[in-house]
Amino acid sequence: MRSRIARTAGSNRGFTLVEIMASIAVTAVVLGAGIATYVGTIRSWDGTSSLAHIQREASLAMDVVTRQIRGASSIAINDDGDSLSVYYETESGESLAAAYYLGDCSLRDIDNGVVVPSVSAVTFTSIDSRTVNIDITLTDDMGTPDLDSDDQTTLMSSTVACRN
Repeated sequence: MRSRIARTAGSNRGFTLVEIMASIAVTAVVLGAGIATYVGTIRSWDGTSSLAHIQREASLAMDVVTRQIRGASSIAINDDGDSLSVYYETESGESLAAAYYLGDCSLRDIDNGVVVPSVSAVTFTSIDSRTVNIDITLTDDMGTPDLDSDDQTTLMSSTVACRN
């Protein structure tokens, strides 16, 4: 019985080179898949976050402009359709209350203040003297200006009528 134990213990010498190489290869594949999954998740998160951000900005811009138009007595759009003037009725007649236009990649107001940044296009289309269709396009390059393939773009449209 003693010799049997000795023979079994003596034949257990460790791992072979093939076994070690196979375990290293399996570990490398598992780590590679984990890293690829992590990087993909981060890129997906960044894209979703960027899209949500520009959608909030587009909604904000649309809200600001539509509030002004709803309280107005009349509106005027320039020939290019990229500038809108909003007029309110006063005791002395109509007076300019607000103006919006595209300038320096942002929607700007009458005081040249930025209403919302990252605006790539804005179009005002007159339906009649009191109703306007607004199209605002925002673009975000996600911090990689060399790549156009990962840009996020949102188009927000609305039709608004003066109520006064």
